[in-house]
Amino acid sequence: MRRWKKDGDLRIISRISGEGLLIDPDALDALRLQKDRVVLEEIIDRSIKVAKEEGSKIIQERHISLALSFVRSADTVETGISKKNPLGKEYEADVKLIYSPPIDSRVDDSVESKTRHFRSRFERLASIIRRRPDFNSVYTIHEILRNSSPGPFKTIVMIVKKGRNNLIVEDLEGEAVLNIPKNAPKRVLDGFRDLVTDIVVGIELRKHENVLFVTDMVFAQIPDTPPKKIPEPISALLFSDLHVGSKYFMAKGFSKVIEWLSRAEESSSERAVAASAKYLIIAGDIIDGVFVYPRQERELEIIEVEKQYERAAQFLARVPEHIHVILMPGNHDNVRKGLPQPPLPADYLKELVNDRGNVTFVGNPAIVSLHGLRFLLYHGQSLEDISSYVAKVEYSKPQMGMEYLLAVRHLAPIYGDNAQIALTETDDLVIMEKPDVFHTGHLHIFGMTDYRGTRIVNSGTWQEQTPYQRSLRIMPTPGTFGAYLMNSAKMLPLTLENMEQF
Repeated sequence: MRRWKKDGDLRIISRISGEGLLIDPDALDALRLQKDRVVLEEIIDRSIKVAKEEGSKIIQERHISLALSFVRSADTVETGISKKNPLGKEYEADVKLIYSPPIDSRVDDSVESKTRHFRSRFERLASIIRRRPDFNSVYTIHEILRNSSPGPFKTIVMIVKKGRNNLIVEDLEGEAVLNIPKNAPKRVLDGFRDLVTDIVVGIELRKHENVLFVTDMVFAQIPDTPPKKIPEPISALLFSDLHVGSKYFMAKGFSKVIEWLSRAEESSSERAVAASAKYLIIAGDIIDGVFVYPRQERELEIIEVEKQYERAAQFLARVPEHIHVILMPGNHDNVRKGLPQPPLPADYLKELVNDRGNVTFVGNPAIVSLHGLRFLLYHGQSLEDISSYVAKVEYSKPQMGMEYLLAVRHLAPIYGDNAQIALTETDDLVIMEKPDVFHTGHLHIFGMTDYRGTRIVNSGTWQEQTPYQRSLRIMPTPGTFGAYLMNSAKMLPLTLENMEQF
């Protein structure tokens, strides 16, 4: 057995190096699992082809997964599976809605509502920070001020105001000014720079003559754990910002994607991602809406909201029926603007619902389990605020803002700025559990990364640059989307130009 493994490794490496390529150790491990040598050779051949088409010099695990998906989907008639049956069609949808804002959630702007909302935020985030061994026992501000000891003290506070070298903070019992020493450790100075109002953090303090000094600082932060995978070789396609109704909606480009998916259903194509597609998720801004920004009416092809949704339904109804569609609203859609936003009424897209049946409407944000994988879906309105207030976050790299939201465990931490927040009794924008996938839109710029075992993607847009965006110097990346390979936990960036390679 050991000799076969050694000889097998040598054959694999020799075959791949003969094509001028290298192989990643994880990819080699994946190939070792193949007992059938004929199948193994086919997977190697297809992996080499995919890597070369992509321009990669190293065969990675995702290349193996793509090749394996195709080999399985292209089984011969002898297996009893038709070549016209794409892989995604062989598996039943497994969709469980963990959280979606209720349609009838009560919202008002009273002082009492704001107090309840922010108390809920504090308590939920404080409970997360207390999971840390070094913060399972903390003092309140009141207890620290009354204590005669110089410390150190651990406390959990909400940021009220940030000064040049100090903070005004509060907890459920009181308020205090915290000072940042000039000789503070780098992690404290870095943390201080990244603070925004209304987030909840863990602080270590020392006291000198009743003046409080910060000696350490931690965010609520998601845990760093390996990504989860599932055995089913299926994928989820992640879209956002269609903006149907705009003169700049990419009708031809979006139709090309639908054709790409349909060809995988109708032929024994080598499009492994298209064949494995089981879910299509749209994270908001299905239509362009009306009166969303100044002089928008000049940029509309369809003026009436109802007709914009009718047109959107016609497009989405053409997506192959075995692909389950999940729809979320954004700030351009016809629901309340304050977060969390309720789901779109099914009547808006009744033609789609009547034609397909396999459509799930969720609010913004939403948490959806797909085959046991936890997807956090959020349109992303607060990403503009984060790029404005956090120096290290760039507007042109939305994944940086998304990392920040996971670090502070809140989807819209800054109250009273661009992102409108509805004062619900419970703050459901707190990220209570770590997601496997975090998917946003809104900025119209594609970005992806891996963060502490969570796959992150902002899925770009299907609207070309508008005159309004040009006036703001916003450079979108239209015609882009993410493909999440659920059995390998890999995210692929797809465009109209490269999707045929996958």
